Amino acid sequence: MKAVHSISLKDSLPAMSIAIYLLLSIFSFGLNYQDQATDMIAKNKRFIQQDIAALIREMENNLTYQGQQAAKNSLLARGVNQNYTILTAINERGQIIYSTRQSTVNMWAKNVIDYFDPSDNRRAITSKKILINYDSNDRSLNLYAPLKLVRVDGEIRSLRTGSLFLNYSLEKEFSMLLDRVIKQSLIIAFVFGLTLLFVILFIVRYVRKPSEHLLDVTEKFAINQQTARTNISGNGEFARIGSAFNHMADELLISLNLQQEAQSRALWNKRVLDSVFNSIPDLFFLMDEKFTIMDFRTGNKDALYKQPTEFLNRSMLDVLPPDIALLFSNAAEGLSQSEKITTFEYELSVQEGTRYFEARMSVLNEDNSIIAVIRDITNRRNAEDKITHQAYFDSLTDLPNRALLHDRLTQLLHEAKRLNFFIGVVFLDLDDFKLINDSLGHETGDKLLVDTASRLKACVREVDTVSRLGGDEFIILLSNLTSQKDINGIVDSVLSCFEKPFTIDERELMVSASIGISVFPGDGDNTSNLLRNADSAMYHAKAAGRNCYSFYTDSMNQEISRRLAIEEQLYFALDREEFEVYYQPQFEVNSGRLIGAEALLRWTSPKLGSVSPTEFIPVAEQTGTIVALGEFVLLEALQLAKSYSVNLDDFRIAVNLSPRQFRDPKLVNSIQSKLDEAGVKPEQLELEITEGVLLGGSQHVYNTLTELHSLGIWIAMDDFGTGYSSLNYLRKYPFNILKIDRIFVNDMTLTNNGSELIKAMVGMSHGLQMKVIAEGVETTEQFDMLKRIGCDNVQGYLFGRPMPRKDFETIDLQLPKL
Repeated sequence: MKAVHSISLKDSLPAMSIAIYLLLSIFSFGLNYQDQATDMIAKNKRFIQQDIAALIREMENNLTYQGQQAAKNSLLARGVNQNYTILTAINERGQIIYSTRQSTVNMWAKNVIDYFDPSDNRRAITSKKILINYDSNDRSLNLYAPLKLVRVDGEIRSLRTGSLFLNYSLEKEFSMLLDRVIKQSLIIAFVFGLTLLFVILFIVRYVRKPSEHLLDVTEKFAINQQTARTNISGNGEFARIGSAFNHMADELLISLNLQQEAQSRALWNKRVLDSVFNSIPDLFFLMDEKFTIMDFRTGNKDALYKQPTEFLNRSMLDVLPPDIALLFSNAAEGLSQSEKITTFEYELSVQEGTRYFEARMSVLNEDNSIIAVIRDITNRRNAEDKITHQAYFDSLTDLPNRALLHDRLTQLLHEAKRLNFFIGVVFLDLDDFKLINDSLGHETGDKLLVDTASRLKACVREVDTVSRLGGDEFIILLSNLTSQKDINGIVDSVLSCFEKPFTIDERELMVSASIGISVFPGDGDNTSNLLRNADSAMYHAKAAGRNCYSFYTDSMNQEISRRLAIEEQLYFALDREEFEVYYQPQFEVNSGRLIGAEALLRWTSPKLGSVSPTEFIPVAEQTGTIVALGEFVLLEALQLAKSYSVNLDDFRIAVNLSPRQFRDPKLVNSIQSKLDEAGVKPEQLELEITEGVLLGGSQHVYNTLTELHSLGIWIAMDDFGTGYSSLNYLRKYPFNILKIDRIFVNDMTLTNNGSELIKAMVGMSHGLQMKVIAEGVETTEQFDMLKRIGCDNVQGYLFGRPMPRKDFETIDLQLPKL
């Protein structure tokens, strides 16, 4: 029979009555308040509509016969209404011509009036009807109405249609309404309160008292006060329940007395036996020599494989699965020969999963009965498996780790040598993962690694092994290959799994991978050589442009050696004064005059010779030496800016700022102090940043850029459009300059799309009040086209290559006519 739920009437009924009282009071208050508020809003709408309709007629009459001053006076006279927070007349362009706020005249309405909505204004003018909106946030009415404006003296065109806009505050009316509704609600609440008092008194007398008496008697009877009886008069439900209870108690007392003496000794014996078995966590089975289960004991019935009704008086060999039954049978044969305890382990598949057990069996010699004690060892086995798993699998991605990878590759090498097949070792590294990790946080980076692991497992064969070496590095072992060509299709599939963006915390990230491949037996015959050569091939893929794969060749070791040599020499290069700052001039397009220069770092090493920035800058960024190099460039550049500020007030030096420098919390103070030491005005410094700084979109980025901009320093967006650049960057951050990359400049004279793209960039930048500078200008044709498009400034080989300071100081301050 289905159970019936009960609650405490003595407590719930008064509480329910009070709750109903409160709900009725609140509902009455809310309904009354809403009705009166609706009437009040409608009344004020009618008043405003009539008042403004009269004002429109008056103003249009004044504009026609008496002039603009009379119309203005009419508007100002109507604006003395204290509820009119603002009353304005607006021309067809959205400009305020009359207003009760004199400071807003001749300004654009949408810029100075918080309540003004241009779309509602246009709708009122188009429909030629008065439009009134209620703003619940501000408790005010906004009115838009068409207004015919006479032509200004000297104009030929006919009448123009402007508009009237007003904001009418209802705060005072709402305050008065609230006071009135509260007074009305107090009267209603008083009436409800009297009713509630009567209900509570009724409940106390006819519900609470009988229920408390009945409950008290039953509790006494439950604690062996067997003489306890009810005494409830009347013919109600509680009286009937009390009478039935008294009859039941009398019958039960007789029965209990008869059974108590007979059960006392049996209960004592059972209690002792049960306490013994309950204290034992194991399963205890007593079987005859044919494995028929005669009895069982357990302290945990949840551990039983089947319900007792399914195995009592049945053979254990029939109850258990055949393979486990065979274990029990074999163990019993061993017992009959040795007459000792035998132990074995087995596993069972149950609803919760697989569980592991340890069985101990022995024989009672008197009647050959078999005793089996079975212990659940699942937790122990799981703990052992977990320790083993943690030792060989990555804790984040659950992929095989370095230890298991080496073990599997070693086994594969033995099989490949014996069966004569190829092995592919694929070394995969995510491109720019450090940038994502630093800008979006380690939690996002971890989620990206987990998603990457899932994709990799899905795009390789079942016989292949995907493992995580550490960080963002993954290794894929390709086995059973008949030729090296078999690798290409698999690796193409791996690369294709990065074509779709990763969705992490509602943010889409486009991530690519660089892959290096070594092949057994050609590229090595042991684990360390194959992994090292695959690593070398991966770095070659990164250098080749990333998002690609490369097979190992002997020349790759030379490239790795080159990078290590750069890292080694770079560490002390600044102290040895091996760096020099070069400057590339920047000219204004229209005037042709010199307006600044970009500071570029150059390195000449005694051991390595001239090292390209494309080689040493990434190494400096990874090792952290970029911070010291950045300070060196800034100090040198400021000295040049100071020398040119004497003759060129608007000369500006551009310095690149790396993402690592930008993460320094003392960056703004450091730049400010260097400007002060050099005696250079902030307006003469331009900081160029790339999307790598902005990718995280953190508040720190915004605050730092805003603070630098407030100092007067120019902020330039470099390499825009070449990576993940978002138009949102230009809207959100305080940029002064947009730099068009040389890639777009090279394409502009080759295709119409190229020139149209630059035209769009220039137009967009000018619309955002930003200057535009084009990099990589090398031909007069490019310069002429940029000039026609409206580009502000240019730099490139056509005007001057990067040069030392002594050469830069000799260039002309004015371009010859090109």
